[in-house]
Formats: sequence, structure tokens, C-alpha cells
Amino acid sequence: MASRRKKPSTLSGTEQEDFLAAATRLHEACCRPLLRTDSDHYRALRDLNQSICHSIRVITGHDPEWMRLPPPEARARFGAKE
Repeated sequence: MASRRKKPSTLSGTEQEDFLAAATRLHEACCRPLLRTDSDHYRALRDLNQSICHSIRVITGHDPEWMRLPPPEARARFGAKE
């Protein structure tokens, strides 16, 4: 009888990088369309994007690069308040 292979509980580093790249492409596709904010399509894309962000946080342990705030000195150049 063949033994069962124990499946890993986490993705490897390479698999995490591949997932992050694919999730980033999907995020960009969700954010690209300029839709009315009261439309069903807009809400569906918004919900999908929130799920993508949550999945990235769970899998990689940190926010995706495109969600991180720049350092305070960089924000100050754009007139952002602390």
C-alpha cells in the first residue's frame, strides 16, 4: 500500500513570491476599471480586492508593498497630515 504524502501547512518562499506576484496583478485588475461606486460590479471588485489584501497579509505576514504608507518625510512632501 502506498503511503500518503504529508502536505505542508505553509507555502515555500518561492511559492509565496509567486502568489504575491499573481495577487498583485489581480489587485491591479480590480482597481483599473473606473466604475460608479453604487454599481454591483464596483462592490464585487472592492470585496475581491479586500479579500486579496487579507490573503496576502495571512500568507506573507505583512501588508503588500502597494498598501504600505511611505515614510513620514515622504508623506510630508505631498502635504499629508500626520
